[in-house]
Amino acid sequence: MFIALSEQSDGSATLPGDVVPPKFTQLLKDIEGVEGELVRFDCRVIGHPTPIIKWYRGRNQILTTADFLVC
Repeated sequence: MFIALSEQSDGSATLPGDVVPPKFTQLLKDIEGVEGELVRFDCRVIGHPTPIIKWYRGRNQILTTADFLVC
């Protein structure tokens, strides 16, 4: 099942310790680049507890290497 990023659910918290579902506050944008050229993908996510963000290329998780910086 595919859910567009813009359709992610909203959440709000009224008490400390409440769980707030993750929500993208800045969505990814399409980027065109040339092979070997530096490109940067940015997104912003909020939620409570703080969401853990992982990036994937196909089925493989992208980790920080000489070719990728994940932060």
